[in-house]
Amino acid sequence: MTYKEAIELKKASMHLIGTTNRRGYKITDILIVPAEQDKQNDFMLCYIQSHNANSCLTNYLNEDLIVMSVDTRYLRDDSVLFYDIIRPEPVLAN
Repeated sequence: MTYKEAIELKKASMHLIGTTNRRGYKITDILIVPAEQDKQNDFMLCYIQSHNANSCLTNYLNEDLIVMSVDTRYLRDDSVLFYDIIRPEPVLAN
């Protein structure tokens, strides 16, 4: 998805922060990340070091993006990423 679409989906998903997802982890942040795995890995390394998702995303604004709900406690404390990809709601035709 485009950066604009990802921003809109992130805003619409902010209510999930503080909830527990179906996998049993607590959602502590919503991140926009590159969809491509290698770029996603680079983004996450930057995010672990800086804790600033916006600055880590600047190189990927024109890339295909996805939106994730994450538990940053495990990421920060154990370098383990628990995440779920947030997908836009399908638009139903009338």
